[in-house]
Amino acid sequence: MPDEVSPELFAHLVELAALELGADEGEYLRRQLKHEQPDIDAWYHHWIHAGFQALETMLRPRPYAYGARVTLADVCLVPQVFNARRLKVPLDKYPKIVAADAACAKLAEFQHAHPDNQPDAE
Repeated sequence: MPDEVSPELFAHLVELAALELGADEGEYLRRQLKHEQPDIDAWYHHWIHAGFQALETMLRPRPYAYGARVTLADVCLVPQVFNARRLKVPLDKYPKIVAADAACAKLAEFQHAHPDNQPDAE
């Protein structure tokens, strides 16, 4: 955890990035609730914007989400940015999020973990 951030605020940031934005629920919406892809995309866009608006105010990229070293916040944020891009969510209103993601993308660990670099990538 970064020294200049309270434990409570940092825990809130990680919770928001990891849990509130959550994983891609598109499969659940499609199979269980019988929604079509345009409805799923609209649902996802709504919630990613709501979460990213909150996160954008909390981040302090220097260059990572909360300073000069990678934290759990970065580990939770990067997959959310990947999913947002995959579902074509505009990110121009979130320069801090984009900057933190870009900084992480330069690291070998994040490059290795990228979904496109996994054995089951399509």
